[in-house]
Amino acid sequence: EFPAHGHRFPMTTARGSWIGAYALICRPEYLRGVSPAIFIPFFLCGRTWSDGLRTPALESMLVVLLMFATGNGINAIADRNADAISASKRRIADAVARLGVPLARTLMLLHVLAAIALLGHMSWQLHSRIPLRLGAIAFFWGWGYSSPPLRFKVRGTFWHAVALIVSCGLAPLGLLAYAYAGIPTWATATFFLGFAIAHYGFELASQAVDFLADRAAGLRTPAVRMGLTRCLAAALIVPVAGLVLEGAGLYGRMVERGLAQPARGWSAAGLPLFAAMAALLLLGCVVP
Repeated sequence: EFPAHGHRFPMTTARGSWIGAYALICRPEYLRGVSPAIFIPFFLCGRTWSDGLRTPALESMLVVLLMFATGNGINAIADRNADAISASKRRIADAVARLGVPLARTLMLLHVLAAIALLGHMSWQLHSRIPLRLGAIAFFWGWGYSSPPLRFKVRGTFWHAVALIVSCGLAPLGLLAYAYAGIPTWATATFFLGFAIAHYGFELASQAVDFLADRAAGLRTPAVRMGLTRCLAAALIVPVAGLVLEGAGLYGRMVERGLAQPARGWSAAGLPLFAAMAALLLLGCVVP
């Protein structure tokens, strides 16, 4: 049986080093999934292979990894009681217990400070404050997703969606793109929006997995608000909408680069390249 609402769920006492616990709350399995995505802006916006080795580009990649590690860690701290009764996430609650909440929060704050230093250096190199602004937007929505007083994840489906689409999609991808080519074009921005929406749909599927534990803990997540059936339906529909936008953005970007022309059709390399990229996008949705 689940404990009554408001009860503090007991933690198990598995042993392990604090370094292992720290790595666990950063969710390395998610970071492995995110890592390939950080190269998408390079292929959309980079002009030469050497662009990927420029210092601002490398710094932007490190910042994005810090963003996701921080968001995962803050979420693990905030949801430690609910995770303690989830068979699939009890190890995350154990890791928070081994670290202790004060140390866990301090480590996440160090992530933010390291990111600020990298963003400051990027802004200095690019003679622009936009990297700092994008970083501030991402950390605001990412930290506020789980942490009080904002806690966007339980404020309704709209705020839940905005927080994740901005902090996990638009702001990080925008930062990476800016490091290569400045402010993204409309086609690139459309692709990024589609990518963020598609992956928000996958997050709804993850929310459905946590339905019982979240409901028992009194967390009003989208799955709890919508009900399991509607949440699973949304988890199927939303990614399709995102993929349509991704396809439109990819085509628009190819038009911008002269690989396709609406009036004259595709260039010799344009259609095969579009087909290959579309196949990769679909594969990226299926494999995880």
